[in-house]
Amino acid sequence: MKLGRSTFALLVAVVATFGVSSSATAIGTPSPSPSVSTINGITVHTVDSIKTSAELDAFLLSATPKTVQVDAATGKVTSVTQGAPMMTQSVTVTNTCDTSKQSCLFAASVPYANNGFSGIGTKTGSWPNKISWCTGPYTAKAWYTLNGATVGWGVKFGPQTTVNMNLPVTAVQVTNYS
Repeated sequence: MKLGRSTFALLVAVVATFGVSSSATAIGTPSPSPSVSTINGITVHTVDSIKTSAELDAFLLSATPKTVQVDAATGKVTSVTQGAPMMTQSVTVTNTCDTSKQSCLFAASVPYANNGFSGIGTKTGSWPNKISWCTGPYTAKAWYTLNGATVGWGVKFGPQTTVNMNLPVTAVQVTNYS
């Protein structure tokens, strides 16, 4: 292709004004993908590669915006993603339950209500006389108290799982993970 003097002059002016970036990619060439690694069981998604525990610790302490996922059962970090924090919806509670839309705690007897939990996150409270738990559309976990101790209602279960207790308990926390 032959460039005229005015086109060549315009090209020189653009390069002089904006420079040439070494990270520029050709049309149709995908830009570099973020780095994904696993360090001590933690999945790490960052722009720059993190390969060691020391580098991960430094990243976690840095001011770089990041989103960290923690396993509620263990308190351990499971993943780190570079970027602004994800918005999470708070959990709302109702005195009715629809297992197609909510995780649910079921009462053992009247006059106690069934309780439905909608949204992603954790809700704490006191819901007495519960005998059964259903995760509904969520991966979820519930906790209860018995004889003064707080106990996980089994493990974190996948969607549409129902768990029955052998006696009524007071539920104190519900977490809907996804």
